Amino acid sequence: MKEVKKDPKTGKFIKVPNLTSTTVKPPRVYDEAKYHGKKVEIVFSNLEFPKNTLDFVYGGFFYRLKDGEKYKLPIETVEHLNNLVIPESKYDIDEETGQMTHIVTTMRHRFNCGIVNMGALLKRAAENEAKKNDSINKAAQNKEE
Repeated sequence: MKEVKKDPKTGKFIKVPNLTSTTVKPPRVYDEAKYHGKKVEIVFSNLEFPKNTLDFVYGGFFYRLKDGEKYKLPIETVEHLNNLVIPESKYDIDEETGQMTHIVTTMRHRFNCGIVNMGALLKRAAENEAKKNDSINKAAQNKEE
């Protein structure tokens, strides 16, 4: 439905499209990204803005995580969230020149995904090590032949 409004510059009436929430579709929410890698159970903590919900897209999937809730997420997503940091900095006066210098002192984590079931992560590490060893052994056999 178009709404009719008067243009203040020309004084003529023009049709303006009515943009309501019905015309904009909300994104599809994937609570547990099916079809996306092995999952681990985590407790999500929003360290940057405690008690707030985090909405983000990663790996083509939309996630909505609430602070303090348990979720089953793909390992890749958990690693991504745990690696997001913010630099904390300060200004110091350079004794030789007297000018202000900007120094990054530490890196602070934005989120924490505490893994509830560590077994899945250890199993993945063991599988990756086994694949690596198999490829090394196959390469060694091919060289011998």
